[in-house]
Amino acid sequence: MSAPERRQIVLGSDLHRKFVGSLVASLDRGWMVTLDAPRRSIPQNSTLHMLIADAVAGGLAADNGRRLTLSEAKVAFVSAWMMDEGMESDIIAFGGHAVQLRRSTTELSKEECARLIDFVMASCAQRGIEVRDPGELRGAA
Repeated sequence: MSAPERRQIVLGSDLHRKFVGSLVASLDRGWMVTLDAPRRSIPQNSTLHMLIADAVAGGLAADNGRRLTLSEAKVAFVSAWMMDEGMESDIIAFGGHAVQLRRSTTELSKEECARLIDFVMASCAQRGIEVRDPGELRGAA
C-alpha cells in the first residue's frame, strides 16, 4: 500500500481506528505518526464568541477604563487566560513595538476551550458584566 505524503484522519469510530492501525502497519521505517487531542468544537467556538460579544456589549474595559473592541477583547481574554494558566507566552520587540505572541483559539483542545470559556464567564462576573448562559454548548462535542 502506498501511503500519501500527509493524511489527517479523525478517529470517529472503531472502523477508523482499525484503518489507521492498518495504515501505520503498512508504512516503511522512518515515517512519523503524530496524534493530536480533539480541537475545540464549533459549538464551543460559537459560545466563546457569543460570550466575548456579550462582554463588549456590557462595557468591557481594560483596567485603565478604556473600552475594548470585539477583536481587542478576544486578544485580552485569551492572553490573560494563558497567563492565568501558566502557558508560555512571549512579549517581543517587533517593528519598534512590544507585541505579545499567543496561541490561536483554533489550536485549543476541547478541554482548553472549556477552561477559556469558564475564564471569560468568571472574568465577566468579577466585573459585574452579564453574559448569556452558554448552557449545553460549553462542553459540546
